[in-house]
Amino acid sequence: MADKDSMHAIFHGPDCAGELDPEFARLFADFAFGEVADHGSLDARTRAMAVCSCLLGCQGAEAFRAYLPQALGMGLTPVEAKELVYQAVAYLGLGRVFPFFKACNEVLKARGAELVTDGELPRCPEAEAALRRLMEGNARYLEHSRNPASITDLIRLETAHHGQHPYAALLCCADSRVPPEHIFSAGLGELFVIRNAGNV
Repeated sequence: MADKDSMHAIFHGPDCAGELDPEFARLFADFAFGEVADHGSLDARTRAMAVCSCLLGCQGAEAFRAYLPQALGMGLTPVEAKELVYQAVAYLGLGRVFPFFKACNEVLKARGAELVTDGELPRCPEAEAALRRLMEGNARYLEHSRNPASITDLIRLETAHHGQHPYAALLCCADSRVPPEHIFSAGLGELFVIRNAGNV
């Protein structure tokens, strides 16, 4: 059973809790692979994805490395495993996620899985169009050193009445000297801007 294999993978070895702390290993197994696994209606693949995500969030790199083979055996695909790591960078930062890149690639390589290259990734025309629009807007800003976008009272009324329809979302530093709408030559309601301090 995959859950028992997961427990063995995490706790097996002379330096692991399964050997030195068998009572803790039993209590943990009863909880994580008993009460939790038997509760709810998640299928095995979704549960494996949730566990991998939690291990990323709590920085459990070694447990992630031990659990990933079992997750792959429970239906998680190599592409999904790598996507979990990719997505974590935006929330945790590259420094925290970097060990998981190595762990994920080593596990996939050991299993003979083909590592996805950029040319094999699914394409998203909408995202590519938004990126081109941002780059073109930035080029206009560099040429004019100002935002040529028109922001009139009529545009303000239209966005207030019809709502906002931004073509891109930006995660930016909370710095008053770098207004995203300005450097991308964007008008009112064209960008959804999120600001934070120090990517925390």
